[in-house]
Amino acid sequence: MRLNEINSSTYEEVVAWVKKNYYTDEIKVNPDGTVRVVLKNLYLSNKIKGDSLPFVITECEGSIRMHSNHMLSTLKGCPLHVKGDFDVDHCLKLTSLEHAPRTVDGDATFFKCGLTSLKWVPSFVGGGLDVASNKITSIDDMTETTILGGWDLKKNQIKSFHNIHKKVTRCNGLILIDRNPVESHVLGFILIEGLEGVSVDEDLTNEPVQQAFEIVNKYIGKGKSGVIEAQEEMLDLGLDDFAQL
Repeated sequence: MRLNEINSSTYEEVVAWVKKNYYTDEIKVNPDGTVRVVLKNLYLSNKIKGDSLPFVITECEGSIRMHSNHMLSTLKGCPLHVKGDFDVDHCLKLTSLEHAPRTVDGDATFFKCGLTSLKWVPSFVGGGLDVASNKITSIDDMTETTILGGWDLKKNQIKSFHNIHKKVTRCNGLILIDRNPVESHVLGFILIEGLEGVSVDEDLTNEPVQQAFEIVNKYIGKGKSGVIEAQEEMLDLGLDDFAQL
C-alpha cells in the first residue's frame, strides 16, 4: 500500500487510516511511500479487497487472522515469524503457501482454501496444523516441518505418503487423513517422532486401507524395528503397496 492509494499525504493520516481499518499497533511509513506494520494482533477477516495484503507486516507479537478473504491469492507481505496463531481459512483462491510465515508459535490454519501443494508449509508450528479440505494431491514437494500439535489433512487427494517421516520430523498429536484416496507408502508414519496415531474414516469401505493403518497404529513409536514388523504383517496380508516407506 502506498500513500496515494488511500489519498493521504501525512504520516499521521496513514497511521490513523491503518489503525482504523486493520486494528494494528505500530505503523512505519517508508520513504518510498510503502507502509510497514509492526503489530500485536491483526484482524483482517473478510477485509482484504484485493488479492494480497495491503501492506508488509514486519513483526507480529500475537495472532494474524485473515480468513474468509475470497479474493486473496497470495500471502506476500506476511512476516517470517508469527508468535500467535496464523489463520487464513476459507480463502478459496489461495493455491500456494509461498510467502507464508516460516515459523508459527501457535496454530497454523489453512482450512478450505485452494491449496494444491504443501510446498512452503511453515517449517515450525507450535500448535496444530490444519490443511483440511484443500486440493493437495501429493507430499512430494512438501517443505520439512515440525508440528507440536496435531495435523489435520482430511479431505484432500493424496494417494501416497512416500517418505512422510522425512517431511514431518515431529508431530505431537494425531494425524487425520480421513477422505484421502490412499493407495501406498504408509510405513513412514511409524518413524515420526511424538506421533500418537493416524486417523482414517471409521466407516471406510476400503478394507485394505483400514487394515494397513490398523497395523501402522499398532507399531507407532517403535522405530525401525516397528517398521520391519509392520512391513511383515502387511506383506502377509497382501498389502504390498502399503508396506513401503
